Amino acid sequence: MKIGIISINMYSKGLNFACPLHTWAFQQLLFQHGIDNEIINYKPVYYNDFDLKHPADYYDKLYRSMEKQDGEDKEEKLKELAYKRDSYKELYCEREIRYDKFQKFIDKHYVKTDKCYNSDLLEVLDPGFDGYICATDVIWKNEPGYGFDRGFFLGSQVMENKWKIAYSASRGRWYPNNEEEKALFFHYIEDIDFLSVREKSLQMYIEDNSDKRATVVLDPVLLHKKEFWEKVAVTPKEKKYLLLYHVVEEAGDTIEQAIKYARKYDLTIVEVSDKPLEKGATIEMLDKVIYRYDIGVEEWLGYILYADCVFTNSFHGCCFSVLFEKELFVGNRLEDKVDNLLETFNIMNRKLQKNSSVDEETYPQIDYEKVNRILVEKRKESIDFLISSISRCENCKKDEKDYSQWKKSQKYEVIYNSQTQQNKTTELYTQVYDGKIKTLESGNKEFSLSELYENDGNSYLMANLFSRYGYSPKGWKVRVRIDREWFWYLEDGTLKLKKEYKKGDDSPVRCFKENEVIPYIPLNKISLIVAKAVWKKGIEKYTIIYNSGKKSNRIKCKYKENTGLIKRLPSKAIEYTVQVPVENNGETHFLYNIFKFVGGGYQFCGWRIRVRIGERWFWYFEDGQLLLKENVSTKLYDDIKVFSENELIPYIPANHVRVVVAEAVWKETKILKAWHRIRNMFKRKDVL
Repeated sequence: MKIGIISINMYSKGLNFACPLHTWAFQQLLFQHGIDNEIINYKPVYYNDFDLKHPADYYDKLYRSMEKQDGEDKEEKLKELAYKRDSYKELYCEREIRYDKFQKFIDKHYVKTDKCYNSDLLEVLDPGFDGYICATDVIWKNEPGYGFDRGFFLGSQVMENKWKIAYSASRGRWYPNNEEEKALFFHYIEDIDFLSVREKSLQMYIEDNSDKRATVVLDPVLLHKKEFWEKVAVTPKEKKYLLLYHVVEEAGDTIEQAIKYARKYDLTIVEVSDKPLEKGATIEMLDKVIYRYDIGVEEWLGYILYADCVFTNSFHGCCFSVLFEKELFVGNRLEDKVDNLLETFNIMNRKLQKNSSVDEETYPQIDYEKVNRILVEKRKESIDFLISSISRCENCKKDEKDYSQWKKSQKYEVIYNSQTQQNKTTELYTQVYDGKIKTLESGNKEFSLSELYENDGNSYLMANLFSRYGYSPKGWKVRVRIDREWFWYLEDGTLKLKKEYKKGDDSPVRCFKENEVIPYIPLNKISLIVAKAVWKKGIEKYTIIYNSGKKSNRIKCKYKENTGLIKRLPSKAIEYTVQVPVENNGETHFLYNIFKFVGGGYQFCGWRIRVRIGERWFWYFEDGQLLLKENVSTKLYDDIKVFSENELIPYIPANHVRVVVAEAVWKETKILKAWHRIRNMFKRKDVL
C-alpha cells in the first residue's frame, strides 16, 4: 500500500520553518515503520499566485490594484498592504536567501511528486496512491474569500473510495459562521476513515456535533526524539543569547518581556521571525539585537537548540523548545493550539503574564523529567494510532460509496460569452431573463443569469441571444472552473486543464448545441461554467410579412399571386406573406405600399417592424435596438422606427429571427380630420 501525504509542506506565505519540518518528520516516521509513501507537492487553493520568494513584489501589485478600487475600508486595506510590502522590501535579499535555503532542504530531504497539485487537479488527475493522509497543522480552516480547501480534507474526487486518515489535524481559530459552513465541514470529515486531531477543543467539537470519534495526538515533530533533530541542526556562531521567534499576531508582549529578560541577564537577542513587527520592535536594544531573517530550517533548529532561553508565541517554537529542554517563555496567541500544548505537558505556568517580572518566582523552572515522561507516553499513543490505522487499511477491504448525490446537489453560475470581440455586439438576454450583462476589454459581452444551475444533468444551455453580422450560431464550448483552475469539457466527456490542452493531441473540445442539456459533471465543486459562443459563417433567413396595420373591411391589398399569400385576419387586418425568404444582411428593400383604403381618408407613412425570435416578439427602434414587445409602453411608441417605402430592410441584430412583420403606419388625411371635427360638433349639439 502506497500512501500520499497532503500537508502544508512548502506553500506557506510566511516561509514558516515548521512546514517543511513537520512534513519531513511525518514522512520519515512512516519510512521508519516500513510504510511506502510520497509527499504530494500540494499548493492550497487560497495560496493564489503568491510570490513566496519575493512577497514585496506581490503585495506591491495588490496595493496598486487596490488603489484603483473603491470601498469603505479601502484606506485600511491599503495601510495593511503597504506595511507588508514595505517590511518585506526591507528584507528583499534576506528573503531570497531564506527561500533558497528552504527549497534546498525540501529538494534534499523530501520524497515527493514531481507534479504540483491542488484541490482542482485532484478532481481530475489521479496521482496513483492507494490511500491518503492529511497531516497536521492548521489545514481545516475556512480561508476568507475561498472557504475550505477540499484537498486538506481528502475531499477531492480522485481520493474517493480510497483509504483516508487524518493525522493531527487542526482548525486554528476557525468556528462556523453559519449552519451551511458547519454542514460542509462535517460532510468532509464524515468520509475520513481514521480521524485524529491536534487540539482537545477540536476533538470535543467533532464529538459533540457528530457521531465521529476523534483521537488527540501529538504534532509530527514530537514523534521523534531530540537526537533525530540534533543531527539536522546547524550550530550558530552566536553565544549566550536569547532566541526571539514570534508570529505576527499578538506578539507585542512577547517582545517586551524578551527585552526585559535579556537586559536582566545580559543576553544578546537573536530574532529569527518572518519579518519585523510594525510596533513593539526590538529597536530599543539595537546594540544587543541580531536579526537573522535569512536563515534556513537547519539553522533555525540550531538557534533553538543552543539558546540560553526561548521567547516565542509560535506553536512549533514551543514544540522544539520542549524537545530540546529549553528555558521557555510563551507569548499570547489568538488560537488555543499553544495553550493546548502547554496543558498537555503541564507547563501553563510558562505563559507570559502582562507586566510581570521575568524571574523564577513568577515562572518556576520546567521539570523536564515529568515533561519527558508525558512526552514518551503521548508519543507512543500517537504512533500506535497512526500505525494501527494504516495496518487496518492494508488488511481490510473498503466498502464502495456512491458520491453522486452530493455532487448532484452542487449549484453553479453559468456565464454566456459572445466571442464576437466587437463593441457593437448586441444582446437580448437582459430583456428576456433576470441577469447582468457586461462588456469585457476584448469587446466580448458576457451575460450571467441570476439563477444558479443545478449539477443534476437536467439544466439546459440557453439559445445564443448575441448577434454577429455575417455569422450564425453553431453552439457553445464549455469551460468549467472548479476553484481556481479552468478546464475544457471535451468530446469524450472528460475535463482537460485549459492551459495544458493541445489541439490535435487531446479529444476535441465539445461543441454543445443551443438548448442542449448540460450533462451531470461528477465533481465535488463547480464554481463557474462559461459557455463560449461558437459561430459559423453564413447569413440566416427569415419570412417577411406585410401587415395592413389598420383593422378594417375597407382595406384592400394589391399583390402578385405568384410571389406571396394574402390572408385577412379575424381582426379584419390583412397580412401578405412573401414566399421568398429574406436574407438578414440589410441588403433587401421593403416593398412599396401594397395596401389602400377604399374611399380614402388615410395616408400611408411607412413601415414599422416587429421581429419574432423564438416565441417572443420585439419592436425595432430608431437606435437600431430591439425591445421586447410587452416592455414597450405607449410612451415609447414614438421611438419605434418608421421606414420609408422601398427603404432597405435593416440587418436585424439577433439570431434565430424567424419572422419579420412590416406593419403599415397610417395618418388621417386633412379631409378625414375635418369630417371628424364636424361629426363631433353635431354629437355635442345632440347632447345639448
